[in-house]
Amino acid sequence: MSLSYWFRDYVYIPLGGNRSGIKRQIINILIVWLLTGFWHGASWNFVLWGLLYGIVLIIEKVFLLKYLEKAPAWICHFYTMFMFCLHGCCLPLLILHRRSNIYRCCLAAQAFSSIRLLCSSCATMQLY
Repeated sequence: MSLSYWFRDYVYIPLGGNRSGIKRQIINILIVWLLTGFWHGASWNFVLWGLLYGIVLIIEKVFLLKYLEKAPAWICHFYTMFMFCLHGCCLPLLILHRRSNIYRCCLAAQAFSSIRLLCSSCATMQLY
């Protein structure tokens, strides 16, 4: 069982999940991500990281989801890569202030260029 499934099954769903209206759903998401921050470490940096992640998910769910569902595939891909870079690189650098995150950011940039290369290779392939 992964951590995300554990939080879903033992925290989010018992709190009511997404069945109790949008206000309760927002509170449930914030509680889950606050606890996720605590799980990563007993430091305010981790708690802040969890809350920011929860806020981004709420913004996406409440405001952006209806636009992303109607958007062309290339916009959704760009949005996904942007969020990947934001959460994998920028937030840890701004919040955690660790030297190891700089190395992770370099690895994320390297992975992003590899993904871009792979996507451009796949775009030129013809599927039969």
